[in-house]
Amino acid sequence: VSTQSTWGSFSDMVSKEEKKLDIPGLVDYGTTDTHNCIIQLLFHSVEFRTQIYKWKYSESVHGPPEKCQFFQLQKLFAQLQTLKGTPVHPKPFFESLGLTEYTVAVDLIEFWNILTDTLSHCAPDPTLAKEYESIFTFQIRDVLECQPCNHSSSRNESIQVLNLSLSGNASHPNPTSIEDAISVLLTPERLYGDNSYFCQSCGAKREALKFTQFGNLTPIMFFALQRFEFNFDTMTIVKKNTFLSFPLTLNMNYFTKAAYKADDAFVRLRNMVSLNPLTRDYGTAFPTKEDYEKEVLKADSINRADYLKEGEDVYELYAIICHVGAAGSGHNYIYIQDIYTHSWICYNDTSVTKISYAEIQSSFGSNDASLHGFKGNAIMVGYRKCGLALPKNPDVALPAHLTF
Repeated sequence: VSTQSTWGSFSDMVSKEEKKLDIPGLVDYGTTDTHNCIIQLLFHSVEFRTQIYKWKYSESVHGPPEKCQFFQLQKLFAQLQTLKGTPVHPKPFFESLGLTEYTVAVDLIEFWNILTDTLSHCAPDPTLAKEYESIFTFQIRDVLECQPCNHSSSRNESIQVLNLSLSGNASHPNPTSIEDAISVLLTPERLYGDNSYFCQSCGAKREALKFTQFGNLTPIMFFALQRFEFNFDTMTIVKKNTFLSFPLTLNMNYFTKAAYKADDAFVRLRNMVSLNPLTRDYGTAFPTKEDYEKEVLKADSINRADYLKEGEDVYELYAIICHVGAAGSGHNYIYIQDIYTHSWICYNDTSVTKISYAEIQSSFGSNDASLHGFKGNAIMVGYRKCGLALPKNPDVALPAHLTF
């Protein structure tokens, strides 16, 4: 498995003018690049956009339009869908959320929480909130299991973004793939000695296992890659630019099976990761970018077919939010796959350009410290469940009150 990009960057092979697309981007007011990434992420989640459009705004019921978050979100989505090549101003939507200061950058997850709390708790129609949660909100279960008697207790948690550590744990430090990072999260922790668990069934302290399991999975899953960590030596937040790959097709069947045993997981995971066509070292086998990308798609198609034989929990990569720069500064942009044409597009505020698989590779990060700070690294990835039904027309029908 290669931990460096096979092709480097193809951006030098194609001029910016050739790659520039007549698709609207979002205006950055100085520190709203993070906000813009989340908006583009939600807009290109077609299932979510369809649900947002179903709601009908009425000023007499929902108040002034400038104060209604859902109407402003509908309007913003409609502008992104219908305007061609004209930058869209998201400020009216930000102001409806109460965000009026743009001098201080907002953390990605912080803005995600602001926005999703609004969608969940301020929805003008309870059905809208339920539909939203059914798309994004999945379950994880924290379990404590007594080893002598197998009695267990558990706590369920609903989440929309799964945080994955790039540091790993004592047994498996520094994961190099998203599959590794998920397996680290699921690895049981042994509680013994002074840290033993009081078992209600035994009525005494016992050795136990503490572990996490997946509950139901949703049509769309988001994973936050925790590249920002607190350094206790320097007492500062630092960014980890190290290599972490993620596949075009993610097999979640393996992680949701009841028979999953994390202690045995890493052998199989190494085999799964080696199947990722984006991490293979092809050397000089393909003379052109087009030949290389055809091979990537061919290999991914074979993987996907094999994974679907195991079960339905198979997901395709469709979004990558990247950060370039150091902790506490820098810039965010997002790569999104057009789910109809399968081409990849970079939304960097008002700049919208077509990209290649090499740019996706470069977002994995690098173990070469000389490259740190010059290339953007993935900090959040989005996956859609394979086989989801899509509207026949990529331009989702606008509500009558939004036609302009």
